[in-house]
This record gives sequence, structure tokens and C-alpha cells, in this order.
Amino acid sequence: YALNREDAARQLADYQAAGLEFQPWTAQVTATVTRNDGVTLSVLRQVYENLGGAHPMISYQAETFDVASQGRLLLGDLFSVAEDVYSARLQDMILAQMDQKETETGVLYYESARVHLMTLLDPMDFALTEDCLLIFYNEYALAPHAAGPQHFYLPLSDLSDIVKPQYLTE
Repeated sequence: YALNREDAARQLADYQAAGLEFQPWTAQVTATVTRNDGVTLSVLRQVYENLGGAHPMISYQAETFDVASQGRLLLGDLFSVAEDVYSARLQDMILAQMDQKETETGVLYYESARVHLMTLLDPMDFALTEDCLLIFYNEYALAPHAAGPQHFYLPLSDLSDIVKPQYLTE
């Protein structure tokens, strides 16, 4: 919900009349369907909140469904191998992208981010696109607020030997 100009002006007048400090706030959710191929449906939501803190916050939420069963998928449901196997593979791919981001954009990750990368990953913090597995970490998980949420697009073609065939695209 975002205050429009009229509502904000009315609230400002009400607060001033009551002798209170006016703190307008904003919360906005944008949803994007990242994949809907008849087999899987992935929806990624961006949540923007400015609730009077030191700065606005942006976070992401995702839901991925198996269309046939109508059930929600967790990250592990995508893979045909054990968690330790796919976790190690995802970690290597994400670490490589972190190195690249540090070089190209100057983002500085917390020292502990690399060590705890997979334990910081919520099994719901992913979405599928047509050709990628999108893994995301919200603000402060891997880096300071200034770096924003961190997204890692992992090509499904690079994971084709461990991803269940129904989640691969041709």
C-alpha cells in the first residue's frame, strides 16, 4: 500500500493537529511470474517497505509449484541427488558468481558469507525461469544493506545431470 498525495496530506494535517510527528510509510509488493510452462509455476515477489526506519528495505519471496500435483516445491525437490551433492554444486556456482560480482561491481560480502552460504539459504528462496535456477538472499544475509538483495542465476544446462528431467527445458 502506498499513500497517495491526498491521503498523505490528510494524514499530515491530522498528525499536526494532534501535535504528533508525521511519518509517511510505504509498502509495495510486485509479483512476477518467472516460469509457467505447464509443468512448473514460479512466482517471484519483490517487497518494498519504507516504514520509518533508517532506510527502505527490499526483500524477495518466491513460490514454485509442481502443476500436476499442485504442490509447492522446495529447493531439494528439484534434484535427483542427495542434498550434500546438490548443495556443494550450487555453492561452487554461487561462489564463482560472488567473486565475479566483487570484481565487476565492488560489492563486498561479509567474511562469513562464503563459509555459511548454504546454511543461510532458505529452501524456499528460489525461483525457476525458463533456463535458470534463481537463488536469492535478502538484504543483510550476505552483504550490507547497500549491496541490496543478492541474486544468482544458475543455468539449468549446467545442472542438467542433477536436476530432475521435468524441471529442465528443452
